[in-house]
Amino acid sequence: MRGVSFTDSDNGTAVGWNGTILRTTDGGSNWTQQTSGTTENLTGVSFTDSDNGTAVGERGSILRTTDGGTTWTSQSSGTTENLTGVSFTDTNSGTIVGTDESSKVDIILRTTDGGTTWTSQTSGTDIRLSDVSFTDTDNGTVVGYEGRILRTTDGGTTWTIIGFTGLITLSGVSFTDVNNGTVVGWNYSFGGRGLILRTTNGGKDWTEQTSGTTTGLGGVSFTDTDNGTAVGGGGTILRTTTGGVIPVELTSFTASTSKGRVTLNWTTATETNNHMFEIQRSIGDGQFTTIGYVEGHGTTTEIQSYQYIDNVSDIQATSLSYRLKQIDYDGSFEYSEVVEVTNPAPTDFAL
Repeated sequence: MRGVSFTDSDNGTAVGWNGTILRTTDGGSNWTQQTSGTTENLTGVSFTDSDNGTAVGERGSILRTTDGGTTWTSQSSGTTENLTGVSFTDTNSGTIVGTDESSKVDIILRTTDGGTTWTSQTSGTDIRLSDVSFTDTDNGTVVGYEGRILRTTDGGTTWTIIGFTGLITLSGVSFTDVNNGTVVGWNYSFGGRGLILRTTNGGKDWTEQTSGTTTGLGGVSFTDTDNGTAVGGGGTILRTTTGGVIPVELTSFTASTSKGRVTLNWTTATETNNHMFEIQRSIGDGQFTTIGYVEGHGTTTEIQSYQYIDNVSDIQATSLSYRLKQIDYDGSFEYSEVVEVTNPAPTDFAL
């Protein structure tokens, strides 16, 4: 699959080779094939609501629907070159990108009348363009080959390069507002992998996320900052409800006692923005107090093991309870489950 567009967490459309159009109304659990009326490869799609959508593809193909894809009508693009991405902010205002394969010059087309007429724009770059995402009529982002990311704040009249260079191809982009966006593609380094990059400051900084696939990704669509779908080769469909962020996954947390000491051990499978663990103890009254800290490993998909030793030789208690407060770099936190130990400290007797 090469392009995807969701209008809410349930309703979405994906497009791909040989005129393939798939539709879901249950968040991607099930997909129904629609009749596109074309055998051209479709590479981009954009819906503004559950009924009104536009798909684009090779040889200047533009398809338009007003009934959720039950029927598709061909529109004239004014070009026979390959169109690769499309973004509409309402039923009238939209932008298409592509590449003139003979001259290798980018194509940007703009409409304000629902695709009846298209006006040519230019990005000022000779890099092949793959996809486009507008959050309103003025603010838009385009991605392309060699890691290029372009940004406009005036509806496409001018474009500024804000992206990368290197062995990556960016194939899809989706912004939910001027700050929060995700791009997908293919990273040729280290044998290749599906690439997902995330920004929360309008493209000034990008963080790579874990796609979990070696397949190149072709399109992405977010309906809000948390809920998104990416599609790629071989029918790959990825879904996130956390903005693509992998939370800190605590796989074990144990406590053992020996000679007046309590040893806490815990393991994580994945971590994202993990600043630290705050160790908290309760002496049986239900009130937890902080007794120490252990630094986290930031963002990692490798298994990490931690240990903290608590000297309780001076505490006279029949039981102790412990929990972890995992703290992210932004200050957000979560508590672990509570573990308990019985008679952790030796009791002194006097004759």
